[in-house]
Amino acid sequence: MKKSFTKIGTLLFVIAYLFYISPFIIFGFSSIILENYVPLFYSESNIININDQPVKITLNRDRLLHTVNDHFLSFAIDTSLIIGGKWWSPTGEIEIGTGNMNVKPLDLTNSQLIELTSRLSPAYLRIGGSEADNTLFNYILPQTYELSDQRLDEVIEFAEKTNNDLFFTVNAGPSTRNFFKEWQSDNFEDMLIHLKNIDFEIPIFELGNEPNAFWLIHGIHNQISAEQYVKDFQIFQNLIKEHSPNSRTAGPSVAYWPMIGETPIQIEKEILENIKPDIETWHFYPMQSRRCPIALRRANLESALHPNTMNEFLRFNKNSWISETGHAQCGGEPNLSDRFASSFWWLDQLGQAAKSNIQVVIRQSLIGSNYGLIEENTLQPNPDYYSSILWKKLMTEKVLSTSLENKNSYLRVYAHCSEEKTPTFLLINLHEKISQIAEFENLNLKNAEIYKLSAKNLQSRTVELNNKELTPFSNLEPLINKSSKKIYTIEPQSIHFIRFSTKIPACQ
Repeated sequence: MKKSFTKIGTLLFVIAYLFYISPFIIFGFSSIILENYVPLFYSESNIININDQPVKITLNRDRLLHTVNDHFLSFAIDTSLIIGGKWWSPTGEIEIGTGNMNVKPLDLTNSQLIELTSRLSPAYLRIGGSEADNTLFNYILPQTYELSDQRLDEVIEFAEKTNNDLFFTVNAGPSTRNFFKEWQSDNFEDMLIHLKNIDFEIPIFELGNEPNAFWLIHGIHNQISAEQYVKDFQIFQNLIKEHSPNSRTAGPSVAYWPMIGETPIQIEKEILENIKPDIETWHFYPMQSRRCPIALRRANLESALHPNTMNEFLRFNKNSWISETGHAQCGGEPNLSDRFASSFWWLDQLGQAAKSNIQVVIRQSLIGSNYGLIEENTLQPNPDYYSSILWKKLMTEKVLSTSLENKNSYLRVYAHCSEEKTPTFLLINLHEKISQIAEFENLNLKNAEIYKLSAKNLQSRTVELNNKELTPFSNLEPLINKSSKKIYTIEPQSIHFIRFSTKIPACQ
């Protein structure tokens, strides 16, 4: 009898194990196929003409295209770094879900971190990521982490010192669910009561991190349905209304993958047909790093700067907040996501998002692993930090409309109002060898301020502004254009901000 039970138990275990790993087998095999054949889509025939004719740019001087949130460029600190959870290892080996390396909690009192973060304000500071769904307030269970009331108070203090507003992802993972997968809200309510006792309201609460990818992060047996998430969100909304009425709700924070969009478990449409969060959220990564067990587009230098990779965002974007995005999923790609090459993607996605009226883009992450704006051990800025600083300095929330003649996909053109009520253009040349020529039809380049970002090579961690190396607290001094010509040259693989000197009606 015992042997029979043993055999049955073993059989059940094998079935359950195969059920659990089957997505990895299927998508692992798919990723091999896609990685080998995706380059077929990257042919010159897919790129709009490349010629020696100037790209003629005409600005609508009288009307704005959109106005985005004044916290448009925002950023996250991963929950792992707040509570000392699992994080991406520097080796770049394959890791599932949350990474394999245990990290120490981030020192939120560090003066250099506070100063560097303050320079990016105002922004939303998201506390979230995969470990958010493994974290309990003032409580701990096996395979979970504790966010103590003291640590939460430290997070609040850090946000206040850096002049940023909190955006907090609430645990909706397995540790908060009963046998029927129903969300148990009592731990979150304890947190809300604590916040009420210290007279603080977190501006935005988001329920769960990528619930359509629970099968991958927490195991397929922990995947929840759209119907269940809807029921959970209704409870979530009612709790916030009761305890923190000025806070807004966000969700469903679904994951979108390269090429296919929403992950194979597609629940977003049904969720949003049945609930109305104050803020709709989604996550997007254009590539997947070597750490990801599944890769539809593996991160590499060729893919990173290809116009087709950049343009894919337009297929998926919608008028909702991106509450998590980074250069490459699973911590970023070593020696790529933390190098100058990443700034082309980052600034281009910001330009596309603003042009598409996406109100907020939250970068994963402020600090940590290869996709951080700041290197976590040295606190030295990565190239995308400097790109973000320039965006904050030169591009306001007022988005301008342009029309292009002779355009091609290698020259990216975006325009916003500046604080001085003049137009600022962002021009990005993706091409490795060919300079791009821009001709401004109704703007005078004379006395315009030029901010050119470049590097010795794309995989350099050192960035130059107008051919001078940037350091953490450099003065961002422009070159003043003395020519009155309409023609402007953008060198291969370089990034240019141009702040014009003439005020326009649209910016008043």
